[in-house]
Amino acid sequence: MTSALEATSALWTAREGDALILPLTPGDEFREHVEAQTGVARDQVHIVPGPGTAADPAVITGDVLLSREMIERVRSVVTAPEEWSLGAYYSDRTVAHLGDTLGISLPDHPFIREGGNELFNSKAIFRRLAAGAGVPVPIGGTASSPAMLERLLREILSETRAAIVKKDLSAGATGNVVISDDASTDFSGATHLIEVDRNSRFSELAQRLWEAQVPGGHGEVVVEEYHANSDSLYVELNVGDEGVDVLGWGRERMDPVWVGFEISRSLLSEKQREELLDVSVALGMLVFSLGYRGLMSVDAIIAENRNLYLNEINARVSGCTHIHGLLPGADLSVDTTVLTRKDVFCPSFKHGIEALVREGIEWTPQKGGVLLLSEDSLEGGSMEIMTAAPDEAQARALEKTATDLLNRAEW
Repeated sequence: MTSALEATSALWTAREGDALILPLTPGDEFREHVEAQTGVARDQVHIVPGPGTAADPAVITGDVLLSREMIERVRSVVTAPEEWSLGAYYSDRTVAHLGDTLGISLPDHPFIREGGNELFNSKAIFRRLAAGAGVPVPIGGTASSPAMLERLLREILSETRAAIVKKDLSAGATGNVVISDDASTDFSGATHLIEVDRNSRFSELAQRLWEAQVPGGHGEVVVEEYHANSDSLYVELNVGDEGVDVLGWGRERMDPVWVGFEISRSLLSEKQREELLDVSVALGMLVFSLGYRGLMSVDAIIAENRNLYLNEINARVSGCTHIHGLLPGADLSVDTTVLTRKDVFCPSFKHGIEALVREGIEWTPQKGGVLLLSEDSLEGGSMEIMTAAPDEAQARALEKTATDLLNRAEW
């Protein structure tokens, strides 16, 4: 599944002759904007829209993707399937079945057909893979019952000030809960905080958390030491036929859940950067050996004690895929900082672009500036923006200027 806002960013990765299956057709102004930046003619990129309407776009679920209506729409574009390849935001068994139906092969199709890729988007499975790869993770474990959840909470909170309970199959920190004995604990990376003390009824707390995070009672949650005031990092990898390549890395901006990225070589020392990339590639090689091929992101933190811990992987297109496709290589120059922020309000995409041009801060590859990465005016004027400047302070100031301009861009 993906929202209309997230889906429009796929246009940045398209090349002439490609076809994109999206919840709805992006607006003409946004398509012109992408064409001007990439040089890819918009009439050479086919959009296959979902069956929804502009007022109510349909999420591309498995049932929607494999419906007769969608298959017919795709076949009207893919007239010679042997000449096509198939990629997906998330390659699961539904995508494999779509490939079979259309006559388009997928990389390592048997692995996808058996649900292999689905393993790597589980936080519980991640901890097992991390143990096999020997990479550092926060103390904790996985719980498959309320009693196990209670035991892990007690163990962690007897040694540390806070724990985090993570919903297994979720994204963007949705469902994550921090448990702490201090109500002022920063809870970035979670949706809320629960304060406890030595007199708290942990069995009742564990039962409530279990019911909220494991619908139906069959599944797992992850329980870990929570490192407040840590830096959240990511590495994007391409797991190809020859091995693993690093496409980019940076910091995840949390407020308190994910709102964007900061990409800059100055974020880490050379030693920290090497450790982050080494352990990420080690995980990438493990999933490579199991048969996975495709994009993968690795999430990590650097705690206040400066130790590095990995906390999950996602075997799919990520929120940074289109961004690194626009930037020159895995590492920017020392004197460049790139910021992205989602959910920036702008009531008019066209007038937003015009405002940036009038202010002289519109993006060019030579000087940086502000680039509008997506548009979702049908959903209330929400968009994602990217800002590039010589350092963090200038990038943040430019982002603030751009956000204020876009907020005032009227129809």
